[in-house]
Amino acid sequence: MLMLTMIFAVIPKAAQAEDIRVSGTCGDDIRWTYYRQSGAQYGSLSLYGSGEMYDYSWLTSPWADYRNDINIISVGGNVTAIGQYAFAGCSNATRVMLAPSIKIIRSEAFSYCTSLTTILTGIAPEFKEELPSGLEEIGVGAFQDCYSLKSITIPDSVTFLAGATFQSCTALERVWLSRNLDTIYGSTFEGCTSLRNVIIWDKVTLIQSRVFEYCKNLRVVIHSMDYKLSSNNPDHFGDPSEITLAAPKFSPTERYAKKLGYRFTDTGLPPNPFSDLESGKYYYENVLWAYYQDPKITSGTTDTTFEPEKKINRAQAVTFLWNAAGKPSIGTLSSPFDDVTGSSYYIRAVIWAYNKGITTGTTDTTFEPNKSCTRAEVVTFLWKAAGKPAPKTTKNPFPDVKKGTWYYKAVLWGVENGIVSGFDDGTFGTSKTCTRGQFVTFLRRFMNKFPDVLQ
Repeated sequence: MLMLTMIFAVIPKAAQAEDIRVSGTCGDDIRWTYYRQSGAQYGSLSLYGSGEMYDYSWLTSPWADYRNDINIISVGGNVTAIGQYAFAGCSNATRVMLAPSIKIIRSEAFSYCTSLTTILTGIAPEFKEELPSGLEEIGVGAFQDCYSLKSITIPDSVTFLAGATFQSCTALERVWLSRNLDTIYGSTFEGCTSLRNVIIWDKVTLIQSRVFEYCKNLRVVIHSMDYKLSSNNPDHFGDPSEITLAAPKFSPTERYAKKLGYRFTDTGLPPNPFSDLESGKYYYENVLWAYYQDPKITSGTTDTTFEPEKKINRAQAVTFLWNAAGKPSIGTLSSPFDDVTGSSYYIRAVIWAYNKGITTGTTDTTFEPNKSCTRAEVVTFLWKAAGKPAPKTTKNPFPDVKKGTWYYKAVLWGVENGIVSGFDDGTFGTSKTCTRGQFVTFLRRFMNKFPDVLQ
């Protein structure tokens, strides 16, 4: 008897157990089976059927008692939705195999699957390491605290990432985001300390706070030129000392990075929206700068044309200036000019310019909004916008700029500050009309030299 007791004592407990097979339902037409072979340390959980799984709360799924003994999770058949908290806390599951039919992974579905390394999609025996290509929704915290997950590809069918989707996935090194992603909600990759490179594509319109907080040495490339941040809080991308932002020039990313001290790398010029804007022209980059400011300084003469060689009129010039100032409020629409009415697109710009002393009109009662601007007029607008500073030099390089004329100080000031220049024949061309391409070039130089003067 003593000898038998000693023999049984050295046999592992698992080896004494019989096979374990437990099953039940987890959807109107979905069954589950947990199976662990005698002597095995872990078992597998298999789901098969069609339609949506039931939702659960934390550790209330029917296999919750076996959650620490599950190594492989398989969801097959025509299942379309994985329920809330379905596999949460399956801490020893290393592999998940998903049916291609799955369209929804609900909140916390795989949270705290701390050993999960591999997510496969397919029908046996053909599997690929990816999420289902028809996936449309990934819920809040769906893969939160999956500490061992190293790689994830979000299919192009996904248009938003709910908050904390991959929060604290500390081993996550590679993420490929959907090209159709529109919104990234808060804390999506917060605490993903191994992540090094992420590309956010051009359809993103909203990025919420703390998306990359606590990420270390991360480079985020953002192609979108038309997205908003959810607030003015300086925490949308994480610690500026740990994050490098990369984006096209003149992008909201560049403005945000410069404002808050992020390292920034430009990825080149943004897309050209105008068919008549020729690369290589002196005004090419300046027009793109004006188009991509927030608010836009100009949106073109049509959706596809800018007409850079067209003469700029007085209404357009002050509107460009007003836009560059951020479209400040002007109070009541009380125009000082008889030819500037409440129905005109430029009324606010003209009133603002009048109140700022940038223009007093062509007479006491007229502004002549459709009159072409001369080069003397546009440099005078800019000089007055800067507060009419006295030029530091009295040296006049232009024979057509006479001392005592109304534009004399403005031209000298503009030249010494690198805002305007003359022609090859040595003249400034005071009476020559200014083109739209010339004016945005002057305006960009002005804004670079005096970035806060219009505020």
